[in-house]
Amino acid sequence: MHLDALTKGYRLYLEHCQHSETEPVLDLTRAWTLVRFFDADILQLTKCCRCTSKFVAHKHDLQHNVVCGACQPPSRAGKTKKAAAARQEAQAAEAIEAAQIAQAA
Repeated sequence: MHLDALTKGYRLYLEHCQHSETEPVLDLTRAWTLVRFFDADILQLTKCCRCTSKFVAHKHDLQHNVVCGACQPPSRAGKTKKAAAARQEAQAAEAIEAAQIAQAA
């Protein structure tokens, strides 16, 4: 395992997050752990049966007819406090916009 490759890869990940305007969810410690788990053959890339993209999965999980998290999000997806706050903020913005349109009419 080369530390240089890990740090360059992590910088590339951060640049991608910044370019796509998303918040990084992976810190350097977790990236290091993921690399170690791949090196130890604990994790592998598994192909989604719906979209055919590859995603990280446990090596000993079932590999037939598996679906990635993008095609079938977990039941908890979108139910965090952060997601609820974002929904509430979006609803407030829509209400303000509707009120402005009503005033202009």
